[in-house]
Amino acid sequence: MHAFLYVSAVQLGSATIHITDANGATLDIPLQVAQPAGIVPSSLSLIVTGNPVTSKFLGRQIRAALRRVIRPTLQPGASITFSSLAIPLQPLQPGFLTSIDVPVTVSGGADTAPVFATTTVSVQNLALDQTVPSVLFYDDDPEYVQLPGVLFRKTVQPSTVTRLYYYHDNLGLPKDIAVVLKAVSPLPTRVQLIDVEGGPNLDVMSVGNFVSKSFLLTEGKNEGIVVDLPAQSPFVLRNSLALIGELVAGAVDIRVLMGGPVDVTVVATPAGDPLSSYLNGPLAPRDGHHRSGAFNIAGFGVQTIAYTVGGPDASTTYGGRDTAPPNLNPASLGHDWGDYGVTHRFTFDIDNPTDMPQDVYLYEKPFGGATINSFIVDGQVRQMGCVRIPERYEIEHYEVAPNAEITSNVVTMTDGGSSYPLEIGLTQTPPFPFTPPMDAPDGCFPKETPPPTPTPFEAVPLPSGTPTELPSGVPGLPTPMPAVPTPSAYPTPTPAPT
Repeated sequence: MHAFLYVSAVQLGSATIHITDANGATLDIPLQVAQPAGIVPSSLSLIVTGNPVTSKFLGRQIRAALRRVIRPTLQPGASITFSSLAIPLQPLQPGFLTSIDVPVTVSGGADTAPVFATTTVSVQNLALDQTVPSVLFYDDDPEYVQLPGVLFRKTVQPSTVTRLYYYHDNLGLPKDIAVVLKAVSPLPTRVQLIDVEGGPNLDVMSVGNFVSKSFLLTEGKNEGIVVDLPAQSPFVLRNSLALIGELVAGAVDIRVLMGGPVDVTVVATPAGDPLSSYLNGPLAPRDGHHRSGAFNIAGFGVQTIAYTVGGPDASTTYGGRDTAPPNLNPASLGHDWGDYGVTHRFTFDIDNPTDMPQDVYLYEKPFGGATINSFIVDGQVRQMGCVRIPERYEIEHYEVAPNAEITSNVVTMTDGGSSYPLEIGLTQTPPFPFTPPMDAPDGCFPKETPPPTPTPFEAVPLPSGTPTELPSGVPGLPTPMPAVPTPSAYPTPTPAPT
């Protein structure tokens, strides 16, 4: 015989239910009535774009969409985790629909109840032609965020595809750094967002490289999301908790598909504080480096370079001060030395007029200091190590048949955390086939060599644990980087965001 007990909660708290049957058997059932740690929706709709949408991208966007909906409902101390899917995700072609059940757990503290739920996510891949941004919003001032406030605020016009590139390192107490979009007009507004975010992380160079490489791959497939922005209601694209010294960076292409202008704001708030208290507030103090503004990138970074076997080497340099994208406001001091956030597209036309097969090398050569770069060469990723000495390092090797012409398409984006300018070119002289280890003499961060024998006149070594000054932009390095000579023939170096 089965008996059922139904309990209706009247107020929050804990209790024990004592049950005794006719035979005198007893059972104690502890009971707690608490607020749920968060609210998980039973269903969710997501519109994506991509040719096709890869399973990795789809999984990332599903989790991001759920976080955006659940996060405002979280109780203090609650966290969100996602369990494995019963059926693995598959690539989704343009014009297709799918439905995915996503298990979600919201864990709480002692005063909240955990939530175990499954959300059915309906996904549509909207077929959209790929576009190229003509305006760049560059946001790296202040680079080191000391106080809360608005870090960047500009408006995307409906007729202008715009890219936002942001780069901020937190100082002081933990802060939430958010990227927020808001429709300006009461008209229904729909946008496509091609978005990659990096960090929070102490390793600025790895964050910068992750953003640029991932964005090149994502943009190349037109992988994005489509969002309907409610009138005058903010859409939080990203909100990341950054601890002291941690970097938050990202790139996002914003395309208005329907409706009016869209405000884009990057804001820093004390950890846990509501965004609404700062979103419409004043700008945070600037750092005076003027790495901020709106820039014209229509047609910028597109070059065709011809090379003939037996002739002189062919090369170009990018990321220098003299070739930076122009500010849309000529009166502004804002600049983008280093081309951060810019996609460079090179077409290399190689002609071999000889009767013999020829080896031709694509190389990079740094002039600004330590740099890590990713190149997509004819659709294949070429990841370079960190280099700082102005030497040639091989990116790609071509074997050109006799009396043949080939074309190679190369796409790249400068890395936040790296320094520029950089030379890229073609030669028949074999460059270094590999980049050096980080701690090699010609590596990015070689260690100082201790003297072989101390003398009585040398300074007494510092006791263990004595603080030493760290080099700018390289958190945690034990010793400063040795200086690199810069002959007058080198292009003017562009300091990296650090």
